[in-house]
Amino acid sequence: MAREGELAYWVVFDEPQYDSSGDGPYRGAQIWDRYLKRAPEA
Repeated sequence: MAREGELAYWVVFDEPQYDSSGDGPYRGAQIWDRYLKRAPEA
């Protein structure tokens, strides 16, 4: 469930991914912003 005011993002993976249960492969997913981290700037 989303938290109040929380954003969700649709992402597409470069390569198909499996989840922690081994289900998949997934080509994309909806990700809540609380699970995203900014990549360090190069």
